[in-house]
Amino acid sequence: MDAMEHDPIARRLNSLRLATGLALGGFLINAGIVVLLVGALSGSVQASLIALGSMGAIVLILGLAAEPIFMRAAGARPFLEGEYPWLGSLMRDLAAEAHTTAPPLYVAEQEHYNAFAVGTGANARIIFFSGLLRDLPEDEVRAVAAHELGHVINRDTTLASWTLAVFMWVIAVKVAASAAGEAINIFSRQFPRVFADMGVFGQLFGIWLMIMGLMLGYGLKWIAAAWAFIALLMRLALFRQREFLADATGVALTGDPEAAARALARVEAGPPMSSGAGTIGALCFGPPFLVSGWLEELTATHPSTAKRIEELQKLPAQKRSFATGDWQGVGSFSLLLPAGAITVIGLLALLVPVLSSSGGGGGGRSPTVFTRPSPAPVSTLARVATVLSNAATPPPIATPISPPVAPTATTPSQPMLAYGDEQTGTVGAGAQQRWSFKGTVGEIVTVRVVEDGSASLAPNVQLLDPSGQSLGSSCDETEARIQNYKLNFTGTYTVVIGGCSSSSAGGYRLMLALKPPPGVIAYNSEAVGEIALTGDYQEWTFEGHEGDIVTIRMLEEGSASLPPRFVLLDPGHAEDGGACDDSEARLLNHHIRFTGTYTIHASGCNAGNLGGYRLILLLKPPPGTIAFGREVQGEIALGGDYQDWTFEAAAGDLLAIQMAEEASGSLPPAFDLLDAGGVVVASNCDDSEASVARYEVKFSGTYTIRARGCSGGSVGRYRLRLDRAAP
Repeated sequence: MDAMEHDPIARRLNSLRLATGLALGGFLINAGIVVLLVGALSGSVQASLIALGSMGAIVLILGLAAEPIFMRAAGARPFLEGEYPWLGSLMRDLAAEAHTTAPPLYVAEQEHYNAFAVGTGANARIIFFSGLLRDLPEDEVRAVAAHELGHVINRDTTLASWTLAVFMWVIAVKVAASAAGEAINIFSRQFPRVFADMGVFGQLFGIWLMIMGLMLGYGLKWIAAAWAFIALLMRLALFRQREFLADATGVALTGDPEAAARALARVEAGPPMSSGAGTIGALCFGPPFLVSGWLEELTATHPSTAKRIEELQKLPAQKRSFATGDWQGVGSFSLLLPAGAITVIGLLALLVPVLSSSGGGGGGRSPTVFTRPSPAPVSTLARVATVLSNAATPPPIATPISPPVAPTATTPSQPMLAYGDEQTGTVGAGAQQRWSFKGTVGEIVTVRVVEDGSASLAPNVQLLDPSGQSLGSSCDETEARIQNYKLNFTGTYTVVIGGCSSSSAGGYRLMLALKPPPGVIAYNSEAVGEIALTGDYQEWTFEGHEGDIVTIRMLEEGSASLPPRFVLLDPGHAEDGGACDDSEARLLNHHIRFTGTYTIHASGCNAGNLGGYRLILLLKPPPGTIAFGREVQGEIALGGDYQDWTFEAAAGDLLAIQMAEEASGSLPPAFDLLDAGGVVVASNCDDSEASVARYEVKFSGTYTIRARGCSGGSVGRYRLRLDRAAP
């Protein structure tokens, strides 16, 4: 029990099971209200049972038909082991972690980055989109697969099919009620004409009957619409909770919440779903439609990607070991309340007609069986209102709770730290001192404990989370450090300071630092920074757009001794390039694949490197244009760079191209000719003038001349000329 209390994944799973169980129970009770209404109004057990049987028949038929509908909508086909050899073993490994059998795999030929699970029980299966398998790195595919396997072992595939069937029952009843309401309205409008021959009194009576009838008809339509809308909101709330549960289950299997977060970001930024989004979108790993604003979130099948990533980042990067029987409680707990709800509906279907007919109505039972005095007559509508208010109110939906704060984690005597503080203290042999600070989820902190002056303390530092669980420790002869730790919870954290050994004692200096948010760098600008602490890094962000071509340079600043290194992270925080060098690290002409916020992670080549640096971000301008019979000038200002010039050519044109270094320049000229498909069809390189005397165009279209230097380090100015060669 104590282990579960200190296991944030276990706490998250348990709270989500409770929330989804309550939501599903309320949804099914809401769907069964019509059964109770039929019984209350008719006073007949037979009518109530017919309504219950109709509900069961519709649910059964639609529940069994749901899976093939989903498979056809996605265009799924069986997975062939030879096409993605690693996928089958990856899935079997995850299933072994969960002590279950790997479900059959299918592939849908779509460029969209997504996956979903369908089927009930042992017939469940997982469908991957080919774009996801082709473009995402294996750790992100593993995170998606673990999420979908989580849906299977949590019985979500079963719940999705049956809740869809129950919701279709709700829609069928709503349509029938709307049709009945419209019929009542049409009939009611005839009353004034029916009573027109009875004089003024008859006309007034007819108008009164019409108004009452219209109120009943429109009331029936509006109530049915509101009832169906409430059922829809409950079903969507249930789906959103199950997505959180599957996220937490996937992390329990992989121990990698960051990979799941990156995969979610890629789904949102990737290509759209080409077909079936409206049918299978609710089942997918990531929503096929963007969710923004509170109203869209309320009516969405998935929580917003930002919220899911935020919840994933609260989970520790560790696997959770499950015994063989552990999963039995994962889904069955969520099925317990629905099963209870169905049982309650069935019992009330028998009981409500008896209660509604106990005053001598059509139930056939004699009221003389009651020995107490009969109560005053109660109208049918009043009885229905009582039944609905007492028996059919959905239970509240539970929400996940924050991690409990252990009473021993912080005591009134512990001094408080603030970010940026430097405090001193002394510890005796075998003793410890505690300091506390307020932390917020997502903050990145560094805790340093250094020997104070000539003290002989070999410091040891430990960081405890708000529940008192250790997040890590460090011990060193002169400086103990917990560096760049990302906080998973909001609350009071504790720093425990002691000596590396029981005999170690002396003074210390304690420093608590909060890493500032990333800096912002724009295209065609530069920024300066400094790595002042070994092993540290700094981050800079910029907004990239799909198709941009960028160059990133990181240089030593002045006489600094920092061998620069940087890593480029895409919007999903996946590595998208980088470089390391003694004096200048460079990523040249890099193509941006996704639109979103990119991060440059700057540091030294080695953990011990310190010093200042300059960071330069360049956006390659669009190609220039050159026409036949014209000459243009350009400059290669960076070794290894190039410039593009485009022109329109027709099939059969004969091209003559000349590129020469400009005056006293030092650029040995070279160029490539690219056809409309981007294929190099001609090239030349020379010390002073590169040329192609006669090239016949094979296909009409836009051609490109890519001007560059003969060698990677060549820089300088050039002249470029395009002509039509003589036949």
